Amino acid sequence: MVKLHRLGALAAVVTMTIVFGAVASGADWKTLQTSSSSFLASDGAQFVAMQPSTDVVRLFDTAHRNASQDVRLANVCTEPGSQPHVISLGSGEMLIGCDNPTVPNGLPWTPVVYTIATRTSHQVPNADAWTYPIGTGSTPTGTLGYSPTSVGTEWIEGTGLVAPVSWIDWHTGAQRQDTGIRSDAPNLDSPDLFAPMCSGLRRGVGGQSEGFTPVTYKQPFALVGNGYGILSLQRCGSTEPTVLGTSVFSNS
Repeated sequence: MVKLHRLGALAAVVTMTIVFGAVASGADWKTLQTSSSSFLASDGAQFVAMQPSTDVVRLFDTAHRNASQDVRLANVCTEPGSQPHVISLGSGEMLIGCDNPTVPNGLPWTPVVYTIATRTSHQVPNADAWTYPIGTGSTPTGTLGYSPTSVGTEWIEGTGLVAPVSWIDWHTGAQRQDTGIRSDAPNLDSPDLFAPMCSGLRRGVGGQSEGFTPVTYKQPFALVGNGYGILSLQRCGSTEPTVLGTSVFSNS
């Protein structure tokens, strides 16, 4: 089964066809079609990543006739026994999660950023402090780490089981929480992170976590989840969103 993770660009989130069509003429397309364990991700604009094994990622450059390169992940995760997993692509960056070998399911994954142009990996400062409190009532009984989901040139976005979306600057380790303004949208390529969307666009509310659901915004459109897996497409100035279907992400 080929797994498709959350995509960084609006057009690619809408349909898997874009991803498959982008690499259909590549030399490894037959392998991609018949793979039983490949992990597939795309930025929706240029790059597609396939992870056929734990230590190798094959990157396809759809802007250059699907030229491919293999990225060796052997030294990406620094903790002994930790295995790397491709999470997503965005703006020329590949987000990799290093699992936790001390717990049964390996979660949460520690984020590492791989810059495609320079072929260099970057450990995220203070990633172990990117956590949220858990417990019943007003007294926390512990903390859990955020699960990284998306990446840009400046920020990583992460979600929690019972926490709002959070962001960490993968260059400095600085953390940001939501502005609380429903018409704002995060831009993972911007040092400022948040900016207002155009007139009429709003983020979704609902689901298991408090706060707003993730949104992908590229003017004049926004792809918005309702927190229960239903995705809709909003357009600037329009009051009627178009329901597209169901997302594979429970918090979308």
